Amino acid sequence: MCLLGASDFGMAPNGKSYGCAIRACTAVRRDKAALTLFDCMEKEGINPNRFAYHDAILSCVRLRKLTKARSLYENMQRDGVPPCDNTLGLLIRTCTARGLHKEAEGLVRDFSRAKSAEQGGPLHGGPAELGCVLAARAASS
Repeated sequence: MCLLGASDFGMAPNGKSYGCAIRACTAVRRDKAALTLFDCMEKEGINPNRFAYHDAILSCVRLRKLTKARSLYENMQRDGVPPCDNTLGLLIRTCTARGLHKEAEGLVRDFSRAKSAEQGGPLHGGPAELGCVLAARAASS
C-alpha cells in the first residue's frame, strides 16, 4: 500500500505525495487505507504535516479507534506540529460524545493555549465545543 511505485516514474515519495494520497483515501472513506499510508509515511521517515495528522485522526474517529486518535494527537504535540482547529474540534466532540469529559476539557485547554500563542496574549473563552463539554458534563452529573 505504500507509495513504492512512485520510483518507477522517477519520483521519490515525499510528504506532499503521501499527504495527497491520505487525503484522497479519507475523502472517499477508505479510512483503513488512509491509516496504512500514514503508517508507511512514518516508517519511511517522512514527517507528517498537520493535514496528514488531521486526516489520520479523522480516519481513527470513523473507525472508532479513539486510543489511536489520541496517540496521533500526542505525536503531533511531541513533534511540534500545531493542530488545526478542525482537528481539536473533532477530538473534543468525539470525547464529549463518548462521555470522556475530562479528556475533552484537556483538549479545550490545549486549544486555548494554541490560540493564545497565535494571538500573542491570553485567550478569553474557548472554542464553541466548550459549551458542549460543559453541558454534557452537567447532564451526566
